[in-house]
Amino acid sequence: MTRPLMDLAKALSYALHLHRSGNLAGAERVYRDLRKAAPDHPEVTYNFAALLGQTGRPTEAVSVLRRLVRQHPGYAAAHATLGVFLRDLGQRDDAVASLEKARGLRPTHAPTLVNLGNAYVSVGQEDAATATYHAALALDPTLPQPRRALADLYLAAKDPSAARRVMRAQLACWPEDAGAWLLLGMVHASEHDRAGALAAYERARRLDPQAEATSHAVRRIVIPMVPDSVEDARAAETAYARILSDLTAHYAVTPPEALATAAIEAASPETFLLAYSTSDVTGILTQHGDMMARLCKARYGQMVPRIGRRMRRDGRLRVAIVSQHIRHRHPIWKGLIRGWVAGLDRNRFSVIGIHTGDGDDADMRTARSAFDAVIGRQATMEDYIRAIAKQTPDVLIYPDGPLGTIGHQLSALRLAPVQCATWGHPATTGLPTVDAFLSADVMEPADGQTHYRERLLRVANLGTAYAPDTEGVPAHDRSWFGEEPDVALFACIGSLYKYRPEHDDLFPRIADQAGPCRFIFFDDFVPALTRRFQARLAAAFAAHGMDWTRFCRFLPRTTPTEFYKILGAFDVYLDAPGFSGFNTAMEALSYNVPVVTHAGRFLRGRLAAGILGHIGMADLVAADLDGYVATAASLAQDRALRGEVAARVSAAKAAAWHDGAAVASLQDHLLMLAS
Repeated sequence: MTRPLMDLAKALSYALHLHRSGNLAGAERVYRDLRKAAPDHPEVTYNFAALLGQTGRPTEAVSVLRRLVRQHPGYAAAHATLGVFLRDLGQRDDAVASLEKARGLRPTHAPTLVNLGNAYVSVGQEDAATATYHAALALDPTLPQPRRALADLYLAAKDPSAARRVMRAQLACWPEDAGAWLLLGMVHASEHDRAGALAAYERARRLDPQAEATSHAVRRIVIPMVPDSVEDARAAETAYARILSDLTAHYAVTPPEALATAAIEAASPETFLLAYSTSDVTGILTQHGDMMARLCKARYGQMVPRIGRRMRRDGRLRVAIVSQHIRHRHPIWKGLIRGWVAGLDRNRFSVIGIHTGDGDDADMRTARSAFDAVIGRQATMEDYIRAIAKQTPDVLIYPDGPLGTIGHQLSALRLAPVQCATWGHPATTGLPTVDAFLSADVMEPADGQTHYRERLLRVANLGTAYAPDTEGVPAHDRSWFGEEPDVALFACIGSLYKYRPEHDDLFPRIADQAGPCRFIFFDDFVPALTRRFQARLAAAFAAHGMDWTRFCRFLPRTTPTEFYKILGAFDVYLDAPGFSGFNTAMEALSYNVPVVTHAGRFLRGRLAAGILGHIGMADLVAADLDGYVATAASLAQDRALRGEVAARVSAAKAAAWHDGAAVASLQDHLLMLAS
């Protein structure tokens, strides 16, 4: 071997030593000197490219690696690393091709298979990813990454048993793997097993006390979907507030580069569950909103365009509505967005839909056709930000609240001069980036502004132009239920998480006064939640010396059309105190079914009350819960009274539909905000 080659080998060994020991600047200097002396040396070029990617220069790394694989097409590691950098840059198809080439060159290299599986996930080839991860594990059963990736895939596919199986296998190999305990907790959380999730998260926290992901995971699970009791619900809110305060204090002293990684963790639907509380959660939601805005600014702030007064294209105000529920059958769409999109004057407004949901079925296409333009599902948050910036909206409206991770992050950024929320989720967003809350005048209490961080704007009447979907759908005959004719049938068909434990005793109290009756519920999608709610009913009825099974019945989930037919056969619809049902109340009224409700303290408990007051049926709105029980019992006992009320509903209900005055009021508010 000649002296120059020996010197090059020594210099490369020295560069690799610097690289591996963390002296990246020193390693880069040596690599660059070596490349001047031997520009086509494959190992020098490869490690130099790896360093470029490691130091935040993946585009440069890709350029170097592309040249390297052209010169040395059999260099498997170069193809594999090129694939990783291409995936990071969003060039997903090219990443798959490069990693498949690497696999062909070294089919028994398990880390290459793991990275190929990751690339398959990025292009939506979940089956190929699953097979590739299993192949990697067959080669090296101790690898942690493929089992974690498989658990994520199984969770996304709603197969928690498979996810639990691979995580248990992982923990058998690596019992001190904090990340595996975290994922196992997420498996339990997906099944609404709060105790199991919290136990797994506690193991993760002990193994890695500084992991923010664990704190956020605990925050997400601590609020139960269906609480076991009043005490359970209150303790959960207290725990949530404590965790949120700890996270806020942590982020107050966190460097900006670390803040950027936490934005996705902070966006989650547990703030949606907070709104089902019977307490005032405005302060908690505001604290979460401040945290969310700070984290999203750190992650995406450099991408956000400068927002100033804009020249309006063609003289029209550009309104963009961001929702994951641009779907004909979804309650937020049919109850609220549809009436706005259809009613806004296109001579004065252009209306853009920004759909953050998955799929492209006929139901979605029907809804999308109502807009002037639609931005469909984007691959990344960055893509959404660019797409919205290109549209230059004057007003952005977020009707979903925190129901989706994408929408929650977008609403935490300043992407338009005016940004609004509305009562698709009837609670404050808590975000400093949302200027106004577009509510319904007849639904808000006198002190409504105190429940919002945003400026409360009361849109006239019900705030929207509702169009019933029940027209042409005949109700079942009452005999469909198979109950005796003298048994009064109460519809209690809201989602089970709307029924709070504070109100469980209303059912036995009504039963005690109503005579023969049946409360009919629908099962939850999650059987464990149905069982939890049934246990609460059993306790409530037992406290009154009654057997809940004599009075309560649960129906299986069904299609929207069948739901309407069943709803129309009830004697009385009992609106859930605390969290009212807007669409269900409207649908019940369309079949002339009397609606019994109570005007709660917050907007979320006043939707049906607003409807009834607006159509002149305020006598069905109880002043308090005792009145709620009395009204329900009297309608159950007196068939003639039910007939009279149904006749009044029939004469009055049309006043709640196709309300042009509400849309005109909305237009005035939007123009005022944008002026």
